[in-house]
Amino acid sequence: MTKRYELIDAGCNFWFNGNDQLRSPFPKEIQPELKKNTTETFMRWVRDFSVEDRESIEDEELVSMFEMFLFSEALRMVENQEDSGDLMITINYPMLPRVGDTMTGDGHGESTIVRREISETERDEEKQLWITMHLEENSSRAAWSSRSELPT
Repeated sequence: MTKRYELIDAGCNFWFNGNDQLRSPFPKEIQPELKKNTTETFMRWVRDFSVEDRESIEDEELVSMFEMFLFSEALRMVENQEDSGDLMITINYPMLPRVGDTMTGDGHGESTIVRREISETERDEEKQLWITMHLEENSSRAAWSSRSELPT
């Protein structure tokens, strides 16, 4: 059982503290409650294992389920917050640039992301998600946007 708690601590440290390749998608103010709630959900799930399950479960499966519980709980916790739309984008897509980040592209100089939105289209009966980044050029304050396909 101690190994399970080590996994929880390591997973929370990874996702809460960020590193060179990843910024935490979870606001600092929800992290203590998020860890508590996710730990309870994860441990309930582990307690339901049969003897055979306990012997056969791989570490990768445990990590995957812990992360699924972590992200699901975070989305549940923030869904009714005032700024939940952009926050939910950050939690669902933690690798995407965020509001306040700078980027260049489409013939524009350094620009700051001022808003993001997700839209959906249907193509051949398949749904496709898109992210639109609304930006403001830092030097001229000219508005522009960039649209990219999201993985489904």
